[in-house]
Amino acid sequence: MGQQLEILRGISVAEFGDDFAGAVCAYHLHLLGAEVSLYEPPEGCELRRLAARRPTSGLFAYAGRGRISRPLDAFLAAPPAPLPDIVIEPAFSAPAVAAAIEARRDVSPGSILLSFREADATRLTELTAQAEGGITAYLGREAEPPVRVGMEIMSYSAATLAVQAVLAALRVRNTTGRGQSLRVPLSRVSSSILSNVTAASVEPDQPAHFSRGWSHPPARGFAAAGGSIEILFYGPASERGWPGFCHAIGAADIAADPRFDSYAKRLDHGQELAAVLAPYTQSIPRDELIALVRRHDGMAMPKHSVMEAAAWEQSRANAMMTAQGLPAAPWELGGQRAQASGVSP
Repeated sequence: MGQQLEILRGISVAEFGDDFAGAVCAYHLHLLGAEVSLYEPPEGCELRRLAARRPTSGLFAYAGRGRISRPLDAFLAAPPAPLPDIVIEPAFSAPAVAAAIEARRDVSPGSILLSFREADATRLTELTAQAEGGITAYLGREAEPPVRVGMEIMSYSAATLAVQAVLAALRVRNTTGRGQSLRVPLSRVSSSILSNVTAASVEPDQPAHFSRGWSHPPARGFAAAGGSIEILFYGPASERGWPGFCHAIGAADIAADPRFDSYAKRLDHGQELAAVLAPYTQSIPRDELIALVRRHDGMAMPKHSVMEAAAWEQSRANAMMTAQGLPAAPWELGGQRAQASGVSP
């Protein structure tokens, strides 16, 4: 479990475990020091039941931590006493919970109510939010169907924005003594995620060309000794640096190849570029190759495997990988099937 801070010490949170965004938000509030109560029926909350149906997903193992499990009846049958400081409302229809919250609002002027529902009180699914928000338009290859982001990016981003909203509401409450009703609908989250690429679009209704590189081949990066890296030469300075980089690794012929003489062309022929570069780069140590790219005004970063990421100090400190480790394979990551070939748990 991640190290708990003291920022929200003394703050109480109620959550109902029916939604990933709400669960992640609650976990982050716990990390800031709040006491989080998860109110669930005898059969367990929806996320707990989902985890039981999909034991390899790791969803509840991450988002379900840092809570005190309490019976849902304790919340529903509570006398008209003040609500907790923060109530993360159920994302989907829960009339009994909604009625219990409404019955206690008059005696809870300082409570902060948080909802991830839309203006019409519906809750978008992750896939619908990605599609309607436009993020799928920036993934995949041209002339092919759009691609879903493998992780629950809309829900996770909504949770992050919600934590910011809650902290702002708590700050206001310190001055006014009044709580607020906050709403972070998933349909509006994409404007935050896509702000960098939408601003770069030449035509309002068309995604910027460079954004397709997010999922363009080569998906496994460029070969280097000790691992692979991501290489990007984009913008005037980087375009001037591309020939110099090619000469530095002894690949002057690649610099002159018309398939690779612009950023857009390198995207369109990414798989071919990785193949022709490999004989020149695979013997160069990864860190050395990254430094070489950067010296020629390019951008480079290492591509880490899941097991490398699991070994990071931050990953261990925040228990991002569950204690039992990864199953043999295939396994699920964000709802996507994956194969950890040749890697033992």
